[in-house]
Amino acid sequence: MELFGECRMKRLVLAIIVSIGWGGFASAQDGGTVMVQALSSGCLTKLNSGEFSEGSLERGAQNVEAALLNGKQGRIWRTSDPRVVIVDFESATACDVMGLQIDVVEFRDALAAWRGIEGAAFTVSGDPMLSETDPDGVYFVRKTDDDQYLQITITSNPGHNFIGIVTTRVKESFEARDVLGEEE
Repeated sequence: MELFGECRMKRLVLAIIVSIGWGGFASAQDGGTVMVQALSSGCLTKLNSGEFSEGSLERGAQNVEAALLNGKQGRIWRTSDPRVVIVDFESATACDVMGLQIDVVEFRDALAAWRGIEGAAFTVSGDPMLSETDPDGVYFVRKTDDDQYLQITITSNPGHNFIGIVTTRVKESFEARDVLGEEE
């Protein structure tokens, strides 16, 4: 499953570079931890409540929003790490986290810690130990109290130094039912 095609990948990388200008400040935490916190407190909170809470996040520049949203409605939020952005779509059912120049090992460590707490409620398909050298991906899913599916798809592309997290809340998902072992 390729969520980020080659053309879209280049556009995303360029937009993130423009956003951070490579002159950004160093985060007190590693990029992997910032990405997982953005997943948890940004995207998953939105998908559970229906509303995104920007807290102390800064809004991304309009030209960056235009490049990353690619015609969709939403907002881009900059995190404490200038290499990590949150894509807050207008839809209450979708939210993404994107990171550039994020160390895959740091991300895997942060993801493992999250899985031990909040992520324990999710069933995983694929190996969460993302490859350090090859494009890779992992899928998490859990059923919500209102019989919908909360899905997290993580894609890494070390060749582009990119990690993307796509989160969605859907009423119906063949893949979710399959991973959870549900009958049709």
